[in-house]
Amino acid sequence: MSDPLCWPAPLTFGERDKQPLLLLHGFMGSGRDWQKLAAELAAEFFCICPDLPGHGQNLADSYEWNMDNCLQALLNMLDEMAIPAVHLLGYSMGGRLALYLAIHASRRFRSVVLESASPGLEKREGRRERMMNDQLLAAKIKRLGMTQFINEWYQLPLFASLAMHEDLPEMKARRVKNRPKALAKSLAEMGTGAQPSLWPKLADNKLPLLLLVGEKDRKFVSIAKKMAVMGNQIIVREIAGCGHNIHFENPAAFLQETRTFFDINSQEES
Repeated sequence: MSDPLCWPAPLTFGERDKQPLLLLHGFMGSGRDWQKLAAELAAEFFCICPDLPGHGQNLADSYEWNMDNCLQALLNMLDEMAIPAVHLLGYSMGGRLALYLAIHASRRFRSVVLESASPGLEKREGRRERMMNDQLLAAKIKRLGMTQFINEWYQLPLFASLAMHEDLPEMKARRVKNRPKALAKSLAEMGTGAQPSLWPKLADNKLPLLLLVGEKDRKFVSIAKKMAVMGNQIIVREIAGCGHNIHFENPAAFLQETRTFFDINSQEES
């Protein structure tokens, strides 16, 4: 790729004449994480599933993977596909990026679903501390290697509700294919600590915004409720029995919520 802001072609599902939907995956994931859900959504949407920097096939390291560059690369991708505006869905890391896109390039998006995502950290001191923690985490990935790191990662309390999920081994197998050096760069340049705080921007939000959070993920339930108070056009939905990764734990509930939200906002446009 000669242009550093030109990413590998995304996976797509569905026909081009359907409503376009851009799906952004979480840390250690790839566009393939959405494959099962996108297959379900393909009857109504043209699903676009790129690999975010440092993940999947997106390994170009000649530029900084910050939010501004990711925004420009995604807009370049949509321009190349001749798509003027899309619905937007992002999970965790991809949700933070999705919110950044929605706030800084609202004209290119129709409505937004964020799954277990935040506007970043409010205070500079908190961001500085998180950047140091992300650096330590990046060093740990390179020291342990992918298999051991992933086993420890999914023992974190954040993912406790996944422990007995029958498809967890398959998810881990996909994650092992990541490259430690690339994940380390991703953490350093587009991690929560490196991201500018979007809290002050929530009141300026122009797009219908749905926040999906698992009821067991109390940290992100609290964040979502605070976002709804501070922001504009924001709805919160708690999904029963789920932790952080709702679309993996309860895809049926996830699909119902996202379909309903996107359908309502598509009808309001027409």
